[in-house]
Amino acid sequence: MSAPQSSQAPTAALWILLSAAIAVFITGNQEVWAAALFFTSAGAAMVACRPAVRPGWIPLTLGLIFCLTGLLAFLPQAWFPAPAWRALFPPGGPVPIADSVSPQPWIGWYWWLSAVAVFFIGAFLLSRPLKDRALAVFLHAVALVVAAYAVLAIFAWQTGWEYPFAFGGVFGFLANKNNTGTLLYIGAIVSFGLMQWEVVRGHRGAAALAALCGAPPLAGLLFFSNSRAGVICLALGIVLWALGAAQGPGRRRVLAGAGIMVVFLAVLFVLGGSEVRNRLEALWQDAIAVQTEDTDRDVDFRQPVFRDTMKLLRDVPLTGVGLGQFTYVFPQYRAESARAVKVLHPESSWLMVASESGLVAVAALLGVVVWFFIRCWRARKEDDGLLRWTAASAVGAAMVQALVDVPWHRPALGWFMFVVALVAVPSTGLDFRRPSVARGIAVFAGLLVMAGGVFVGWERFHGRMPAPFRWSTYTAELNDLGQKGKNDEGEFVAAEAIRAFPLKHEAYYWLVGYLRMFLGTEAEIAVATKAGRMVEPILPQVPTDEATLWKNLDPMREAEAWGEAARRAVRIDLLGGRDDLPSAGFKVQSGTQSLRGKPEGQQFLLQRINDYPVLTAYWAWAADPGTMARWAAELPDAGAYLDALPENLREVVLNRWIALPDASPAIAYMEAKSLSEPGLYGVMLAKYRAASGDKPGAVGIVAKAAGVPLEGGWRGISEFGREIAALEAQGNDVAVRRLLREAVELKPADPGKLKVAMAAYAAAGDWDMAWRAASRLASETELRH
Repeated sequence: MSAPQSSQAPTAALWILLSAAIAVFITGNQEVWAAALFFTSAGAAMVACRPAVRPGWIPLTLGLIFCLTGLLAFLPQAWFPAPAWRALFPPGGPVPIADSVSPQPWIGWYWWLSAVAVFFIGAFLLSRPLKDRALAVFLHAVALVVAAYAVLAIFAWQTGWEYPFAFGGVFGFLANKNNTGTLLYIGAIVSFGLMQWEVVRGHRGAAALAALCGAPPLAGLLFFSNSRAGVICLALGIVLWALGAAQGPGRRRVLAGAGIMVVFLAVLFVLGGSEVRNRLEALWQDAIAVQTEDTDRDVDFRQPVFRDTMKLLRDVPLTGVGLGQFTYVFPQYRAESARAVKVLHPESSWLMVASESGLVAVAALLGVVVWFFIRCWRARKEDDGLLRWTAASAVGAAMVQALVDVPWHRPALGWFMFVVALVAVPSTGLDFRRPSVARGIAVFAGLLVMAGGVFVGWERFHGRMPAPFRWSTYTAELNDLGQKGKNDEGEFVAAEAIRAFPLKHEAYYWLVGYLRMFLGTEAEIAVATKAGRMVEPILPQVPTDEATLWKNLDPMREAEAWGEAARRAVRIDLLGGRDDLPSAGFKVQSGTQSLRGKPEGQQFLLQRINDYPVLTAYWAWAADPGTMARWAAELPDAGAYLDALPENLREVVLNRWIALPDASPAIAYMEAKSLSEPGLYGVMLAKYRAASGDKPGAVGIVAKAAGVPLEGGWRGISEFGREIAALEAQGNDVAVRRLLREAVELKPADPGKLKVAMAAYAAAGDWDMAWRAASRLASETELRH
């Protein structure tokens, strides 16, 4: 062992940091190019720069274990207990998954090789530790990168300027608001700690630069981003920093400055007002409500996703389902988290590692994290210890966020944080026993990493994508073939897409689409349809998309698809506590409307949803009159059926029913109900009478419900009535007619005046105007309630 030493030249670290930073800036819509650039550039840095000290054996060993455990999912499934869902996908079946634990290993290999490349880069960074000013320069670069990102994001948000690599729809340029929030609080914490370190050493200019770099990410977090995680982890990172700073040199001055800054930011955040503040307040209120109600209601959607992910993990605790496979396998485990949205990840980087690589991989990763924090904690009292703890605090906040989010699984963002973390690790102080061998290993590993990046870039340049990203290529080609009417080629490409992505339901959608246009047999279409629903058994959108394929081609198939969409939506509605089944009802309405003029299709859709009376009400809402009349005539007990419906749907069904030629069951039901509920049912009955030509009867029903005497006495029911009576006594018929007409046309409606107008017109035998007054009284006032 030699005396501790560190590389004082931050060249390699800055080189790799710049590569990761550029990847972050372009990864919004160029993830493949980001990977090609990062690996090519990082590999070049490994070739060009010489390792200085031996990395510690602990991180290297744990890193190797992590990489090796990623290989376990490539082993044959037959070596392990098979999960129940695998039995649904037998060999030779319509879903051609691999016989390994990983159902789509070709996707897993890309991510495994990426993990190995990152391991090599990490080992190289550990061999070139920085100290004092070199480390400060590196952290200034980190702060500058994040500040530049924040300035661009704020500028784009405020001006509407379109950043060329923006993902779109959220503040910042990454695909998720929380990813941008993570980057911003990393920069803010680094700037804050760096400023304090420079102040203690009297470097006012450098401290001012750090403060200026910290302002844009702070503004972005507090006033522009709506990421709750960003604000919470910012506070967490500062708390972690303060815990470490309390042990370092100049701690009183440092902590005093930190306290002032935190109070200032807290007051600014609370008083300034922002969307993220409102979201945090709403989250707090929801949490309190759940506590006070003492129910099992979830505060956040993450909770049921966690529980369903744990079921997946129990099936494959040692191997996981394979790198990159969670999105495709998780639909088979969705129960509590069933929603009409796709779940792309388990809402936790830790659970993502566990579900895709197994518990041993999580243990190895946790070991690396513990080692990292122990090393940085022990270095706190050194001259540059506050700098190391600053980086550790920022990375630590991201590690905590990873419990309920996936910041480390956005590759470019993960690389950026990975570089920040490893550069902050203190030197082992160990010389290489054979420097030339270490140099050779570094060059060889760098060439491999660089070759991988060049290969990915070369393939991307020629229009060929790595396996995980290849679906976009298939989509573009399938769209193009469809527009050109090349159905035979489209069928071939769709089958190829299924072989590449057997667990992607969209591939089967394309196959069905081309089979229906190019001599596909009934059996082939049925098999492809079933396979698409098997790989995605939850989303109602899957059969909804199928229904669009059959529109105007096969009403029976279209109706069956709408029925399947409705049944899937029923499960989601009931899980959400919605007994009125709004989502499922919307599917039924949409399907029924799409099948207008096709009575056999509407009738078949009714058969598919007949187990749910509420859904039949939505169906009746949109069905053709003749089809609805047939259904209504076959109802065994109209009263019991109508009583079982929610009031809003009951009203809709009755309003449609009374327009049918035979409305007697509906009329009898309303007449019986109007005795106890004269408002709602009396109004509906009145409208029916008026539509049938019996306006005197309709006015009489409304008058009874409103308590208005039509034969005498109406003149004294209000001041307006007395005014009308006085004008009549004077013989001023012109004024009477004018005031009564104004009462009928007055906006907003005046219930008192409408009652007088209705009674006055009825007394005069003007039933058209009496009904106009009664109709407005019934429709625009509280009478129906």
